[in-house]
Amino acid sequence: VCENKKCSTLKATLYRDGKKAATIVDHANGDPLEIVFVNDFERDELEAHVLATPGKVFEDEDETLPLPLSGRIEVFIDNLVTRTTEINNLFRKSRRAIYFIHEGKILSKKGTPPTEENIALFRKKNRVAPILSEAKTVAELEEMLDYYYLRGYLSSITKF
Repeated sequence: VCENKKCSTLKATLYRDGKKAATIVDHANGDPLEIVFVNDFERDELEAHVLATPGKVFEDEDETLPLPLSGRIEVFIDNLVTRTTEINNLFRKSRRAIYFIHEGKILSKKGTPPTEENIALFRKKNRVAPILSEAKTVAELEEMLDYYYLRGYLSSITKF
């Protein structure tokens, strides 16, 4: 959070399989993230996962060379944070209006609260459109997004 050009430190916990793997600290000053793993095994697991991820995701915009491992880990964590934030925001919005997938994009029917009656009426008119507002939890919404993305119904998993 920044106020009057003064930024505060942001902290997050990274979990793997439901257990704490690391603490991430962003000092909000342009320096690299500070990552404190609970043990070497967790560090090795994250490094192996990041190394197995296609390199195109991690290319520096200003350079043609791939980022070093430390930079790739930062981008990976930044992508996780972005995705989590966007899914949480979408979940909040989907409580106020009907959100659905159409032609690879997430759209909303603004001004239409996602009541059972409104969803039933929407479903009659749009039989094939997946209705994201039916998710009862953030985790369920995330599962829906993954499902539709992997099957080609959704063009992006983070841009909505």
